[in-house]
Amino acid sequence: MPHIVNPIHPRNHRTPVMPADKLALYQAQVLNALEHQNDSPAAIGRRKITKLLYGADSIYARTPTQEGVSSISPNDLRSYIARWERPDGAVLGVVGAFEPRKMLARVEREFGDWAPAPGQPDEPPAVPRGQPPAMPFLPGSTTTALPPTIAAVATATPATQAEPSPSRSAANTIAADMELSPNTAASFIPVTDSAAVTSSASSGRRPAVYLVDRAGLTQAYVLTAEPGINLSDPDLFALDVLSGVFNSFGGQLFDKLRSREGLAYSVSGGWDSPPDHPGLFVAGGQTSSPGEFLRSLRQLLSRAAAEAPSVQELEAAKAETLNSFAFNFSSTSNQLQRILVYDLLGLPQGIERVEQQDVARAAAAHLHPDRQVVVVVGDREVTEPSLEAVGFEVYPLRLGD
Repeated sequence: MPHIVNPIHPRNHRTPVMPADKLALYQAQVLNALEHQNDSPAAIGRRKITKLLYGADSIYARTPTQEGVSSISPNDLRSYIARWERPDGAVLGVVGAFEPRKMLARVEREFGDWAPAPGQPDEPPAVPRGQPPAMPFLPGSTTTALPPTIAAVATATPATQAEPSPSRSAANTIAADMELSPNTAASFIPVTDSAAVTSSASSGRRPAVYLVDRAGLTQAYVLTAEPGINLSDPDLFALDVLSGVFNSFGGQLFDKLRSREGLAYSVSGGWDSPPDHPGLFVAGGQTSSPGEFLRSLRQLLSRAAAEAPSVQELEAAKAETLNSFAFNFSSTSNQLQRILVYDLLGLPQGIERVEQQDVARAAAAHLHPDRQVVVVVGDREVTEPSLEAVGFEVYPLRLGD
């Protein structure tokens, strides 16, 4: 994300004081948020499904803990500043009412002598990168009574078990949340080849749904997800338009699942696209009929992966997406984001060039409803029978990470 600073106090930015009382204030705010992190079923579902796809230990699925937040000291912040805040690793953006030449002169005056601090390396350190999200686990030939998205391989050798992968981390997440034994959890490996997918589809196994029990909820929150794209993906614009087809006023998700079938209080779906790593496709909503809702949602997504949107749907989605740019940049900081990100990447122009065949090709490549991970947050006594009645196999996930 761009780091937006006030050039009036550049030297304070270069050598911040990091007072302990200010740190304590922000720590208290984060700790208070952590106390309420399970108040929202949507937040629970998103946290769980992110960990299942990226792996519990991924930097992209990391969640703060009370112990970790409380342990941060002013010296930790100073160490971070010393390592990461340097001119050759920064981009400066200025927005407001000013004369450009005068502002450039002031920027040069205030920042021209900014150099890496003594002791910093010659080059900025490499930004940490995590593994991309992994596709769901698929059943192997020796699978026992475990979720169909886990392959239990009884013949795994110590050598193969000694080299954990991001996918194995995700398997261990599921195993831990289901309170499986460490020995059993250690025997899971992912099966991701197309032959395994075909074998699974023809095996007659019921698709898995992972349920987080929240007793007393009158509405369940359903999420289905799979690995997605990053901001530089060539299909970015086409998938952005497809998200508009799903979510725009009168879009497919709202029209089918809420208006016509009455299955959802709220529903949405689309791709996030981080600049530095693959994001996720996530779709879902709030419903009192989770089984029927999930079945209809998967049917709609399957049709979207196989059929191009109509010309009317395409043009409506493009118009709404383009119009949203004007409303998304009402503040000066958002205008700066637009200049630094959207204008430089040409997003509006990219949207305008999208055609039906572009959306159809991108959907076929990036949308696989039958292979997505599904997490439902709801009252088990009500939710589980609804899901099982339409053919889903339900497996529990613990609330705690």
